[in-house]
Amino acid sequence: MTEAARLRPETFAADGSIVSTVATPLRREQIGVADDAPTRARQLDQIQAHAAEASEAARSNRWNQARYFEDIAVTAGGNFSVTHGLGRKVYADIVRWAPTVAGTGIDSPPPTVSETDNSSTFRASAAGVLTLAVW
Repeated sequence: MTEAARLRPETFAADGSIVSTVATPLRREQIGVADDAPTRARQLDQIQAHAAEASEAARSNRWNQARYFEDIAVTAGGNFSVTHGLGRKVYADIVRWAPTVAGTGIDSPPPTVSETDNSSTFRASAAGVLTLAVW
């Protein structure tokens, strides 16, 4: 497995979009085994607090739910929509752009036209094919 694949394992959603998850960094700690019960209790409390902190960090990391929509053909000034199903308003960015006219750029992030908790509509500033990351 390559380093990139380990850091960003990807799977496909039912709508064909790529669902990407980011590996959570690990924190290593060494705790010696104590002989007395009060020290052991404090060590167990510390381990439990670190586990709760790591769980919360994983839940709050929006990149854990990033979705990629590939090969979206857009026209200049036209709208395009994606159904992300994330259940909230999202951030978006264009991660790959292939213009119809060479040398033509596109606004990234694209301007949002409308948005619901599970889908977003954007306006393209130029014609071409793009890959959109939504998180």
